[in-house]
Amino acid sequence: MSRSYLSTKRLAELEHTLSPRDWAIIATLSRLRLATGRQLYRLYFTGVTARRAQQALASLAQRRLVARLARTVGGVRAGSAGHVYTLDAAGCRLVVQGGRRQPRAWNVGLPFLAHTLAITELYVRLVEADRTGQLELRDFTSEPACWRSFAGPGGGRVVLKPDAHLVIRLGDFEDQWFVEVDRGSESTTTLARKCDTYRRYWQTGHEQSAAVTARRNTILIGDAAERLSELPPSSVDTVVTSPPYFQLRDYGVESQLGMEPTVHGWVANLREVFREVARVLVPTGSLFLNLGDSFSRHPKYGAPNKSLLLAPERLLLALAQDGWIVRNKLIWAKTNPLPSSVTDRFTLTYEWVYFLVRQERYFFDLDAIREPPRTAQAARRRQPRGGRPDWAAGPLAATLGGLRSGAAGHPLGKNPGDVWPIATRGFKGAHFATFPPELVRRPILAACPSVVCTACGQGQKVGTGTLPCDCHAPARRGIVADPFFGTGTVGLVAQELCRDWLGIELNPVYARLAEQRLGLAPPETEPDEQAEPEELAA
Repeated sequence: MSRSYLSTKRLAELEHTLSPRDWAIIATLSRLRLATGRQLYRLYFTGVTARRAQQALASLAQRRLVARLARTVGGVRAGSAGHVYTLDAAGCRLVVQGGRRQPRAWNVGLPFLAHTLAITELYVRLVEADRTGQLELRDFTSEPACWRSFAGPGGGRVVLKPDAHLVIRLGDFEDQWFVEVDRGSESTTTLARKCDTYRRYWQTGHEQSAAVTARRNTILIGDAAERLSELPPSSVDTVVTSPPYFQLRDYGVESQLGMEPTVHGWVANLREVFREVARVLVPTGSLFLNLGDSFSRHPKYGAPNKSLLLAPERLLLALAQDGWIVRNKLIWAKTNPLPSSVTDRFTLTYEWVYFLVRQERYFFDLDAIREPPRTAQAARRRQPRGGRPDWAAGPLAATLGGLRSGAAGHPLGKNPGDVWPIATRGFKGAHFATFPPELVRRPILAACPSVVCTACGQGQKVGTGTLPCDCHAPARRGIVADPFFGTGTVGLVAQELCRDWLGIELNPVYARLAEQRLGLAPPETEPDEQAEPEELAA
C-alpha cells in the first residue's frame, strides 16, 4: 500500500473522476475491509468480461483508491480473481471523516484474512440471493460497527462482539440476525462463554426495543408524506433535504412537488411533508432545509411578473407557525455560479439552507465543524478593550460572552459562520440537481451524533469521546433522513461519516441511480461491456 503524500487538490480531482461503480466498490471495502477480486466481480461486474473487470480494478489501484495485498486466495490457478483488495490512501481519505488520516500498510495474518473474507462471502451471497428474489436484504453491518455493549453483573460494561448483523425480509416478515462465522478455530469453552453473553444480552431486551425504529440504509420509493407516515415517531436524528423548487424543474413523475399552479399550493404541500418530518424526528433532532427562489412570469403564480416569488420565505413562515424554531438562515455562496444573460438584475449566486429545530435544547456539536484560524495573528491572545456601553444594547442584542475574556478565539477553532462558500458539483447521471457533498457534510457532523444511547437517546459529541449518560445500554449509530433523496448524496456522505441513513424518492429512476451510487445495486453496464457466457466463467 502506498504511503506517499496525496494532496487535497489531487484528492478532489480523483473524486470528480469516480463513476457510480467506483463509489460502490469503495463503500463496500470501507464496510467489509477486505474482498477478493472474485467477490468484487460477483458484486459489481456481472455481465462484464473478466478482462474489463480486471482493468477497472487496476485503474482504481493506479489511482490509489484501492490496494492489492501481498497474499492471494486460491493459488496461481485463481489468477487475478484471487487477489485481495482493501482501501488505499485515497480511498481511505474519501471515506474517513475530515479526509486527513492516512492508512498504514497491512501485513494481514492468515487467520484474520480467512475470517474477514468469510464475512465478505456471506455478504456477497446475500446480495446474490436478493438479486434473484429469494429474499430482500435490508441491512448488513460488519464488525466492529455491529457490536453491542450492555451492563453486566454488578453494573460492569460487557461487549457483545458478533461478526455481522443483518436485516432481511421474507414475504411479510422482517428478521434481524447476529452472525458468528465459525471456522473451527474456537474452543468449546470460548463458544459456551459467547453463547452465555448472547443469552444475557437477549435478557436485557435492548435489541427487541431498538428493533421498533425507522428502517436504515435503504430507499423507500413513493410520496414523501405517505412514506414518512409509515415510520415510527422519534426514529430519526437529523433530516437534511432539498425539496423541488417551485416551477423550476419538471422531473416527469406524477404527484411530484414543485409543479403546483401557485406558490401557495407548493407551500401547503411541503407543509404536510414537514409535519411528518416533525413527527419522526427525535425531540433533540434538527432539520436542514436547502431552498432556492424563482421569478414569477405571471400574477397567477402568486407574485407580480418578474418579481421573486419569495417561496423560501413563505415556507419558512408557515413552518414557524407549525412550531418549528428557526435557528439559522445559512447562505450557500456558490463559488462557481452559472453565468446569466439577464441585463436588468444581478446574477443569483447563492441559495438558503435553513436550520430548524423543535425545542430550545437540542443536539449540536460545534466542535465537530470548527475551522482553524486563518492567520497567526488571529490565533494570538489579545487584551480586552473597552466593551459596549449598557445603553447601546437592545433587548434582543447578542451578548459579548467569551469575547470579554481576552481570548482571540476558541482553542479548537472558530465557528464556521452562516456563509458557506461551496462550489456546485456535477453528477454523471440523469439527475441534474444534486447536492455538493460538502453542503451535506457540515450539517451531519454538527447535528447527527455518531453514536446514540438506545435507552435515553443522548448522543456522543466529538469533544467527549463517549456517551454522556450512565445507562449502560447498547448504542446505535445516528440516522440521517432525506425525504427527497434524488441520487443519494445525503446517504453517501452519511455512509462516509459512519452514520446510518434513510432515503425517500418518488422517481424510481433516481432511486435506482442512488442504489448504484451507494453500492446497493450493481451499476448498469454499457452494451460493449456485455460478455459471452464462457468469458464470464473465466
